[in-house]
Amino acid sequence: MTRLGVRETEVKHLSLILVGGLLIGLTASLPLAIVWPYPVPPPAALCVNAGAAIRLFGIVLPLGCPPVYMFLQPLVWGSWIATGALVGLIAHRLAGRGSRILVAALGGFSFLVAGFIGSQVVDTLPNVDILPNMDRFPIMFLSDIGIPFAIMTFGVSLTFALAVGLALRVRGLLWRAFLAAVVTGICYYVVTWILMGHAVMLVTQDPTTPPLADSLPAFGRPMGPMIKTVTLSNLIAGTVGGWAILILVRGARTAAAPTLSRAPSERTEQSDVRAQA
Repeated sequence: MTRLGVRETEVKHLSLILVGGLLIGLTASLPLAIVWPYPVPPPAALCVNAGAAIRLFGIVLPLGCPPVYMFLQPLVWGSWIATGALVGLIAHRLAGRGSRILVAALGGFSFLVAGFIGSQVVDTLPNVDILPNMDRFPIMFLSDIGIPFAIMTFGVSLTFALAVGLALRVRGLLWRAFLAAVVTGICYYVVTWILMGHAVMLVTQDPTTPPLADSLPAFGRPMGPMIKTVTLSNLIAGTVGGWAILILVRGARTAAAPTLSRAPSERTEQSDVRAQA
């Protein structure tokens, strides 16, 4: 391949990575923000036990009502499945291997299921409130919202990356998926810490200063600071995490390329030696 051809391929791959990351970020934020039951809660016939359970088809399930209610909306589950499948196909293009049907199916399924499970377990994950002498911790670690959501996001990213990587038989899958998940989780924590944590205290040194999320616009509908924070954190961390996954998938192909390109030259050298002998 000529240098021009290589450059065109790199531009196409970069464009695919940018689009894939944005797809994940937009899907993880906008549909949830649109259907989020605020300020009006879900129908009383659905939620029982103060929202700790949901009634579906006459059966009470021990699942958090608001998250289940959101994921039951076609806009949410449809967009999550479609985005997972599309990003899987983008990863297939970048990796240059594997089955398109398999990676699309696993991508859509894993993205939706991991997101749903994450929405159910995030309230049970640890945060700084359970730690002794939490006021002694550096200010960077004082985000009781950021820690559980970052852990949840790490799990969603890891699950999706592993599913797509397995379908594509990506080399070094474990460390690549883990690294992408770490990048996603850290990004989520930093954004949440800035919006809802104590970032303003770095400037004002006043613990009563309202967080930055309080001054953000309502994005066209009534939204509390928590929902604004989750929406923007999902958008930014989802986009960055998607970029990380796709970059690492492409990196596996690039790492394998030199080995493939050396093989013909090695065979030629061996043939020359035999001819001289």
